[in-house]
Amino acid sequence: MEMISSIARDEDAGADRFRALKMLATQNTSAATLGEILSYDDMLERMTRLLKAVGPDACRVAYRRAFPQRKSHIDDDVRLRTDDVPAEVRAQAMKVWSLRGLYKQFPEAKRNGYPRGYPAGRSSVLKKQWCQEEAIRLILDREQQKVDEAALAERLAITGRTDTEVTDEIPADAVPASDPGQS
Repeated sequence: MEMISSIARDEDAGADRFRALKMLATQNTSAATLGEILSYDDMLERMTRLLKAVGPDACRVAYRRAFPQRKSHIDDDVRLRTDDVPAEVRAQAMKVWSLRGLYKQFPEAKRNGYPRGYPAGRSSVLKKQWCQEEAIRLILDREQQKVDEAALAERLAITGRTDTEVTDEIPADAVPASDPGQS
């Protein structure tokens, strides 16, 4: 390295000087610098920011590509919970004030009589609160159905099998029934 630098500095070297300068330039551009080593918590924090930005579907695809030898799929563990509700979903659910409003927004939830768990004969505040909680659960059921359909479509794309072959493998208890009375 020192010899190449001395040739590059020598003005009388001619063509050898240009070759030496070219070699030095390519060595400087190919050198990579590494940042400081991250702690485990910092690494998880960075990964969390990246994963939030791309969304859950892209995260599952990336996980499968990174670990193709895994037998269990990452979407097997994905279940939406009421404590993970975003603010816009909660705001949509807060618009529901009564059982009539709940049925208007979610016609698939309508049943004869009062649903199971509905505080019939109690205060209007309790009824409103129950309807809003039920609306959150129904919204999450809709979103969970979208997630399940996306996972099924992705599984179909990966395996190249038909829809019925893949759905036969899914256990019946994996997909919850969307009965608004069951909590």
